[in-house]
Amino acid sequence: MKFTPKGNRIQAIAVCITLSISALVFFAFSTITDTLASTILNTLGVVLVMLTTLVVTRYLSFTYTYILDDFEFIIINRTINKEYTVCRLYYSDISDICKAKTAKKLEKGVKKHNYSLSVYSNELYYLFVECGNDKEVIVFEPDAFFAKALEKRIKNDIILN
Repeated sequence: MKFTPKGNRIQAIAVCITLSISALVFFAFSTITDTLASTILNTLGVVLVMLTTLVVTRYLSFTYTYILDDFEFIIINRTINKEYTVCRLYYSDISDICKAKTAKKLEKGVKKHNYSLSVYSNELYYLFVECGNDKEVIVFEPDAFFAKALEKRIKNDIILN
């Protein structure tokens, strides 16, 4: 079973436009004076340009595909001309799955991997993973049907072991 979230590209584009316009305003005001304030405004403009680049590369340049295999949960990252696996977990390594809204506050020191496409999403799920002594959290955004299928496979794997 495969699922590729659509993501909310409009949110990411709106954030990019807002950051770009703000950077242009800072650059414009920095040219008016030649004081410390202009240097600060210029620096803020550069920071906003870097944030825009970060948002474009993180939320607009690629997609994720979630795959439920016989024994593994796989996440594939796709760009325009490349495809590579970023996460491969046995169901026995996954301890729990729940919606991000209902999840308890994460412990400090827990490594968090975000494989979602939306800047702001209400449909995020947390996948709690135990790898040896380490606890990690995978954040992803499947639909409800895919999440139920994954939960069923996790529970069946726990029962079999």
